[in-house]
Amino acid sequence: MEDKKTVGRQKIPIEKLQDETKRKVAFSKRLPSLYKNASKIVRACNVDIGIVSSCPSGRTQYS
Repeated sequence: MEDKKTVGRQKIPIEKLQDETKRKVAFSKRLPSLYKNASKIVRACNVDIGIVSSCPSGRTQYS
């Protein structure tokens, strides 16, 4: 077997981001994919889904 040049995919431990700015950025990046996956489930299974999200800045969003 050849030697690998990269380490490949590794498991990243789940932990709370201490920097508030990084935490807000991560939240804003993940939210659209959550809505996208929910809409896929709605189309595939013909169900109703409600999402309540509370961002780190304290603003609550309903959809």
